Amino acid sequence: MRIRLGNGIEIEGKRRILMDPASTEEDSITLISHAHSDHVPRDVRNPRGFVFSSRATMEILSSFYGADKVNAMEFNSQYDFNGIKVTPLVAGHILGSTMYLIEHDGPRILYTGDINVGGGLTVEGPADLQEADILIIEATYGSPDYIFPDQDRVRMDLVKWAADSVKDGFIPMISAYTIGKSQEIIYLLNKLTNLPVVVSRGVARASRAYLNYFDLRYELDHDEPYVYVSSRWKDAERSVKAVATGWAIKRDFGDAKGFCLSSHSDFNGLLRAVMKVDPEMVITVYGQSKRFAEELRKMGIKAEALSSSFIKL
Repeated sequence: MRIRLGNGIEIEGKRRILMDPASTEEDSITLISHAHSDHVPRDVRNPRGFVFSSRATMEILSSFYGADKVNAMEFNSQYDFNGIKVTPLVAGHILGSTMYLIEHDGPRILYTGDINVGGGLTVEGPADLQEADILIIEATYGSPDYIFPDQDRVRMDLVKWAADSVKDGFIPMISAYTIGKSQEIIYLLNKLTNLPVVVSRGVARASRAYLNYFDLRYELDHDEPYVYVSSRWKDAERSVKAVATGWAIKRDFGDAKGFCLSSHSDFNGLLRAVMKVDPEMVITVYGQSKRFAEELRKMGIKAEALSSSFIKL
């Protein structure tokens, strides 16, 4: 069996498995880790081959992308593809986000997709990390420069900012990813305030699948006062702006307030994941992949960043 970064993450053995590819292929198995657009094949509405995801991801793909040809997999159930056994595991990144444990004649492989070892408010739980021989791990924040503040404290600060803004006569507008972060913020505001939450049509569409799992209350329009949640701000008099993202740890958003709220693991979280899996080899992908592999090698851990060249497993 061998692996490379090509059309997504390509694993070749008894079957050709594509994880988070740009497009699907005939005679292949496609595994989608979660519903963020950079992990979803562009032809997901009319795929070739066989396409699988978790049930919640399948529901988001249907409601948000109009994709109805994805097959649902249940967490912790094992699926056999010509002798290659695949087990989906909770990843903790957004609702439905999935890690895949792959077992065959050779080493056990765990692909994380995007993970959060701490989980979040609108996910199934924290990343359900299992021991494996080969760990393929995301490295979005794979640099020591990215160590987040306590996430519960950030959540409380965000709620306080929104409530204080309304008290002062402003409309608080929070920019967050359409799928995942927006729903967590809606849930947070619903639980801790009685403020109406207004969302964009995109956030409303993404939230439909979440309603099968969480009680979210939001509207497309409401008289003031309210809190507005969307990937983009809208024009409104007497508004104040905020951005909720892990990148707020380093970036300046001008007149908008940054809240370092992330659905990813930070550098320390990624290290915890590696220690929990205890692999013989770590393969890093996405984001700070080269830097994270370098940091792991400094710790005496065999690691390399995935590239277009095949690695034999």
